[in-house]
Amino acid sequence: MADVHILAGNRVVMHIPVPSANNSVGINWRACLAASGNTTSMTEGTAAWEITSAEKALIEAGEIVESVATIRLDLFTGTLAEKNTQLFAKVDKIIPSILSKLQNKYLYFGHNGSNE
Repeated sequence: MADVHILAGNRVVMHIPVPSANNSVGINWRACLAASGNTTSMTEGTAAWEITSAEKALIEAGEIVESVATIRLDLFTGTLAEKNTQLFAKVDKIIPSILSKLQNKYLYFGHNGSNE
């Protein structure tokens, strides 16, 4: 499950666990992200709208990928708990697409070959 941070203007920052599996050339997806400079758009700190040092370290290690989406939070109804459930239902629908795009982006990352 992703960690979610809600910022201004319906901006939702999702921190999604990256599967520990390999791409087509045998490089772990997490290693691909770490080598590519995986980072966060959030400010590091301890406030609710900031990212903790521990979570930032997981992102830099490639264990988590950050994705930002605009989600119309004003369309959710009910109590705060019910709205939270609706938010995570929406996020859970988005995650497979994010991970699929990530895997396509790094499908051959790390290949080192020649035609000799």
